Amino acid sequence: MFGGFQPPQASPEELLAAEAEAAFTLQRALAAAAALYFCMKPAGSSENSPTRI
Repeated sequence: MFGGFQPPQASPEELLAAEAEAAFTLQRALAAAAALYFCMKPAGSSENSPTRI
């Protein structure tokens, strides 16, 4: 049924470029997640609660 179609083979240079792009995308996503994690204040943090004397 689908046996006659084969996708074109990627060259080694194209594979290296795709691998580098994927690694950069992953690093950027992890850096964004870490930045959001460290920049967000927890909802129940002590800074938001009233002080008791």
